[in-house]
Formats: sequence, structure tokens, C-alpha cells
Amino acid sequence: MKKHIVLAALFILLIPALGFAAFYADTDGDGYTDQVYACGSPVQVCIYHPRTGVTTMYRNGAASSFSINSVVDTDGVAGAEVVVVWTSTYGNPKGIDIIRDRNRTTTTYDYTNNPSFNINSVVDTDGNVGGEIVVLWTYAGGPNHGLDVIHDAQRNKYTYDYSTASSFSINSVVDTDNTAG
Repeated sequence: MKKHIVLAALFILLIPALGFAAFYADTDGDGYTDQVYACGSPVQVCIYHPRTGVTTMYRNGAASSFSINSVVDTDGVAGAEVVVVWTSTYGNPKGIDIIRDRNRTTTTYDYTNNPSFNINSVVDTDGNVGGEIVVLWTYAGGPNHGLDVIHDAQRNKYTYDYSTASSFSINSVVDTDNTAG
């Protein structure tokens, strides 16, 4: 048993040294801080659970590349979710995955028709538990652009189309009316 603990501790220390970014949060709701990082070949999201010594791996079969955007609560249930932006080899499909490690599930939000999209922020916009994911996008069919607010707790997204604007940006997402959200 001590051998496994020493190897796990050495592995945890090597991840940042090998150039991999690691995130630290309780992802399964057990009260212990887990470590989230990219691993393996093909590349996948790995979550090391120090309480059990187990590493759980997640892979989107369509993804050829991805980045871990954040590890944050998006649904108000114990255990932070892993927010992943991914794309395939040829650019389509692509999207955002929300990994729920506590129950080993993933929800995918598709952005295949958007040649460009990025996560602006993950913040509470509605006053309900869990942060929403604010995504800026452009549409492949023309100069259309807009933003989505992903309400992961409800497993849906609202789209705000700004096609009539020549351009737009978000400077910040803040409370403007003193009401939660």
C-alpha cells in the first residue's frame, strides 16, 4: 500500500513538471481535493482521487484536441464540474463538454456550426445554484454572431443573436440590479 501512495505522490508532483496544467477541486463530492489534468494517448481528461488512489479518465471520441477551461460548480450539486472545450481534426464537430465526475456523466454542447467560439466566463447569471457558462460565437453561414448562456443545471442554453450589430464584446459579467444572478 505504501508503494502505491509513494508512486501516486510522485506522479502528482511530476504532472506540473512535465508541462501539464493541473486543476484542483473536489470533483466527486467526497470532501477531498481531486486533481484534474490532460493525460494519455489519445488525450483525455484524467481525475486523480487521492482518497481512493483511483484515476478516472474521460474521453470525447470525436475530439482530437481539447483544453480544460475550468473546474467549477455549474449545477449546484456537490462536486465541481470540469468544463472542456474541444474540436476534431478537421474543425467539425466541436463543442463544450461538462464532465460530472460524481456520477461519471458528460453533457456536450455542440458548436459545430460556429467557426469561432470561446468561453467568456463561468458566473452566476440567474441567481440559482451553479454558475452559467457565457460563450461568444460566430456562425458559419455569414457574419452572424452572438452569445450563449449555458444553464448546465437545467441542461440547456439560451442564445442571444447579435447579427444586426457590426461587432460586440463583453467587458465583464456583473450584478447590475442588486438581485442575485
